[in-house]
Amino acid sequence: SKRVVDHIVVPVLETAGFVYDVVPTLYRGFATEHVLQMTIAEWDGIIVCGGDGMVSEVVTGLMTRPGLPVDFPMGIVPVGTANAMANYLDKESSTSNTMLMGHAALTVAYGHTRKVDVIEVKWPGGAKYGLSCIGWGLAGAVGLQADKMRWVPGQKQARYDIAGLVTFIKDWPVVCRGELQYVKETTLPTGQKTTEWKSMPIAAINLIASNLPKLGVDHPIHPEITGEDGRVVIAVFDETVTRAQTVSAGMGMKKGKYLAMNKHSNNVFTSEFKIIPQLGAKNSDVPYNFDGDPIDARPIHVKVLKQRLKVFYNV
Repeated sequence: SKRVVDHIVVPVLETAGFVYDVVPTLYRGFATEHVLQMTIAEWDGIIVCGGDGMVSEVVTGLMTRPGLPVDFPMGIVPVGTANAMANYLDKESSTSNTMLMGHAALTVAYGHTRKVDVIEVKWPGGAKYGLSCIGWGLAGAVGLQADKMRWVPGQKQARYDIAGLVTFIKDWPVVCRGELQYVKETTLPTGQKTTEWKSMPIAAINLIASNLPKLGVDHPIHPEITGEDGRVVIAVFDETVTRAQTVSAGMGMKKGKYLAMNKHSNNVFTSEFKIIPQLGAKNSDVPYNFDGDPIDARPIHVKVLKQRLKVFYNV
């Protein structure tokens, strides 16, 4: 991150004549603490140079601090693994990570902004905010294994693939049981829209809820989801899905096939949902994976805050 800031971000900011301050993070959660303490009125925006987890930390700080101006913009210069929202805002115009970083820095100088959805995850006594996805089952188990590999030199881009292989060999099957509650929206013949809560038991080999059509370059989820439409698609692979079928779905994503279009995926489109894990069940301690960072398994309430955050983007 420091090299990217020094060699890409700072030259762009200086050429554009911006006054800026560079704040290195010191530990996990530092970015949230800093955003909560900074004097927002002194600045016209903020740039995050990091991965999806770092973006989540900054968004959490912005969403939880009192008096945040509605139009306070955020730039994302991606140096992570998936870089989900950064790739979405770039409209896949970059052919390399270096080009993506350069485009992201230039968007701040150009000043073009748009509003995107924010995913809010709450539990008793806590909350986090992010911009791309939350997963459980394999997504949580693989995410936890990948998190342990975060500081292994040379493994940044491949760590999820390696973590997935380790999990498949060591931990299969990872079946997470509980209840999924979600808001179902229905449009009546009159055009009026109604909502009601629905409930379904889950025994998930894998569960991914995303508000983006793709999580990075090679992880397509569903073509009909956008980062501004106020909803997520929840793709659930249940315990009847075999290891071979799960691997096939994952390899299909590498070839451009959308995960939620797989015949084994049970899909729910919603703007709000809850997951209540079955306490005491096997794998009940598998964490959620929220934008690349683990969250302990517990009852959670997830909402999509429609177009809640202003961001710089590539026109």
